[in-house]
Amino acid sequence: MDDMLLYPTYEEVVGALGEKGIHHKLMEFVEPVREDESPISLVARNCRISGKLSFVLGAPGKGKSTFINSLQWKRHVRISSVVNIDATDCFESLAGLFQKIREFGGQAKSESWKGPLCISIDYLEDLSGFDEGEIRSFFRNLNGFLRNHPVMMLWPVTEEDAAREMVRYTQEISGTLFVQGQEVTRLNGPSFYNFPEIVSRSISILNDGRDLSDFGLTFDDLVDVQEQVMNDYPYQKRTMRLYIHHVIQRWQKNSEYHQRVKSKLPKPTEIWFVFPYPDAEKVVGGFVKRSKRVQDNWGVVFDKLYEYSVDGQRSRDWTPSRLQMAISGAFKTRIMYLPTNAIVSCVYAYSPSEALKREISFPSTPRQWAQKGQAKKFFKNTPVYKQLIDEPITAGMRRSGPALKAVELSSTGYDKLVSWAASGSSGSDKHINWAVASLLSDIVGHPMSSDKAHPWLDNIIPDIFVDLPDKQVCIEFHYTGKDASHVIANYVLKKLHVYMKEIEALSAE
Repeated sequence: MDDMLLYPTYEEVVGALGEKGIHHKLMEFVEPVREDESPISLVARNCRISGKLSFVLGAPGKGKSTFINSLQWKRHVRISSVVNIDATDCFESLAGLFQKIREFGGQAKSESWKGPLCISIDYLEDLSGFDEGEIRSFFRNLNGFLRNHPVMMLWPVTEEDAAREMVRYTQEISGTLFVQGQEVTRLNGPSFYNFPEIVSRSISILNDGRDLSDFGLTFDDLVDVQEQVMNDYPYQKRTMRLYIHHVIQRWQKNSEYHQRVKSKLPKPTEIWFVFPYPDAEKVVGGFVKRSKRVQDNWGVVFDKLYEYSVDGQRSRDWTPSRLQMAISGAFKTRIMYLPTNAIVSCVYAYSPSEALKREISFPSTPRQWAQKGQAKKFFKNTPVYKQLIDEPITAGMRRSGPALKAVELSSTGYDKLVSWAASGSSGSDKHINWAVASLLSDIVGHPMSSDKAHPWLDNIIPDIFVDLPDKQVCIEFHYTGKDASHVIANYVLKKLHVYMKEIEALSAE
């Protein structure tokens, strides 16, 4: 399982994403907090000609840095840009800090048409290490600077007593440094009850669109962590940073369990569910992820499949964590479509059953489709083949042209295949599976078996088993003419339950 990128501090997010383009990324997952933005907007409106100062009060981990930097894209808070000054970076005196602040005076004036420049004083949360004369001199100089520059200075602090003490010093110097009533802005941060949604969104954005299930997590895990934090910590301590730390711990715990289960498996194992009916591409699309990364393509979207697991008997079989384990923990589960013409031509050309070939032969199926060359040509444009050779398949529905015409020509032959597979007495899907395994062996160049017992999972007989150098793939076909979403979900959940029972028995040994 890949490492999950999730960071508890703003600085770590910047370090991971880089300065360039970071704001576009942050816009996607930073939660707007109107009650925090309104007082800051009031301060900004009072900085058109001269500047103002406001101390931003919030507990460590409350999100002060993230909030201040997010002001850059908040249109209702009219500022030109945000400048961060690291007070620990070579400033041994407050005079050095003031000199750094002065460097931005020209920028503040040149960009004033956009709004005031926002300067954030970072990592200086109290002035206890400086003598009173130096403090008064600093605020006297700052007052003179702000009178002549459109600057909104935000100063993050963590302790209310420290904020009050600094306000006291400034009031001894001047009463014009602040907007009345906004000397200290209390930061609430996003609602604790929204933490799971925010973190879920953050994980997806920070990890190139991948979802929770790719990292052994479910949304129920995030809610469970939220309840844990709520039970273990008082209200003031329930910060986003603390919550993220606990989510990371849950991910690490789940990853350890998944690794223990996987250690029982000789090789990484994937299960592919393949649906070859004419409208399968459209219906399958509602259950899977499409990605430029081959390893992510056709992976199951947890939330979509979970919708079908919560009713009746199935709700007792499928907890969120068990389903997550089934689709991206113990196994990697994919759902694919197979163009109907590919399966019909494959059977017509490769099936060992002459009775089956007669069943689907001309006029049900074009004569040239009985040629192995034509069957291979069809199959080389399928998701199954592309995934086996680690190539992405071109996105886009088969809505027109030769591809759509081929699907239409195969509909009668496919209906007869479905009847054959379901008859029991006269036919069997074993003849179909054997044909697919033979064709894939020819074009992939790797032997494949059909309807043979799995080498180490008792009671599992996959339709097709592929033992590749780096993984094993169990391919399960469902030959049906029913095109409802629940048909896919029911088949996948039923089969996965059987696989999971075997892996659970194996891991208990």
